[in-house]
Amino acid sequence: MTAPTRLLFVGPLTSRQPGGATVKNGLVAAALRERGVDVEVLDTGGSGAAARLRQLASLVGALARHDQVLLSVSRNGALALVALVAMAGACRRRLRCSFLAVGSSLPGNVRRLGGPARRLYLRCLARCRPVWVEGEWLRRELEDLGVTGVEVLPNPRLPAQERWDPSSVASGRLVFVSRVTPEKGVERAMAAVEEVAASGVAASLDVFGPVEEGYRAAFEAELARHPRTRYRGAIPQERVPAELATAAALLLPTTWATEGMPGAIVEAAMVGTPVVASATPAIAEVVEDGVTGLLVEPTDVRALADAVRRLLTCPGVAARLGSALRARAGAFTVDAAVSRLTSRLAAEGWR
Repeated sequence: MTAPTRLLFVGPLTSRQPGGATVKNGLVAAALRERGVDVEVLDTGGSGAAARLRQLASLVGALARHDQVLLSVSRNGALALVALVAMAGACRRRLRCSFLAVGSSLPGNVRRLGGPARRLYLRCLARCRPVWVEGEWLRRELEDLGVTGVEVLPNPRLPAQERWDPSSVASGRLVFVSRVTPEKGVERAMAAVEEVAASGVAASLDVFGPVEEGYRAAFEAELARHPRTRYRGAIPQERVPAELATAAALLLPTTWATEGMPGAIVEAAMVGTPVVASATPAIAEVVEDGVTGLLVEPTDVRALADAVRRLLTCPGVAARLGSALRARAGAFTVDAAVSRLTSRLAAEGWR
């Protein structure tokens, strides 16, 4: 089966705080074009009422030109845009839609709808063939809620040329790569590093990523309280592998409520960097505790510190975990994900 020749791609590709959906969507759209697909992009990354109205007008016009629509959105967009495209499909039988659910907010969206609204939304989702989610745990949740046609497509990343350097363990330099917000676990990461250092083990933390709006003052206060943490700013996506390659480990104790498969975890897998992260269903689909990384209860700073201390004092363990994680990276490449996506769309009759 061949890839579709033409489609409309709808989702955020730009944002005041890039990351997450914008990275995933940019990679998928670029990979589709590399395969010869004529992709028209409708960027939903703008915010504010005026931007939303412009996007709506653009979408209505684009739907008149396209018979194949790939939605890649999260949260409120998963409700409004899925419903809008499904209604357009009810009027235009030739219109095909597939939905890439970014993150893990979709089950919660469905649960919050009651009675007739939920039944209507399930009918809208049924018009999206398939509904793609980032992990098996999400597929099971949605099927329990009555969503049909759900398939798994991991949050992909490009293969990395960089390789993790095991000698980096001796530096004790850990990295946090994510949007900088309490829900992503940055404060717990900082506290754990201080606890490790207080026990006599050399440890420091470099934080990379955009600081969430409204959090900067509180974050700066946390930095003052945690002298072994340095904020390195937001960096281009292409620089992330190099930072991971020279770090002792990636530290990501996230409790983000709608976290899907964190891109930073996948990037660490591409490089082979050891990981200490939250024991969440999303992360556990990439990282197996004690086999390809160390997973802990993310709110338990002491457990987090113990896991970091174990890696920093047992370089052989760190090397084994990093090597095993990298061995699994092939399943999460952009090429693997887009190959699966296009094959499935071709099977659905996309052309």
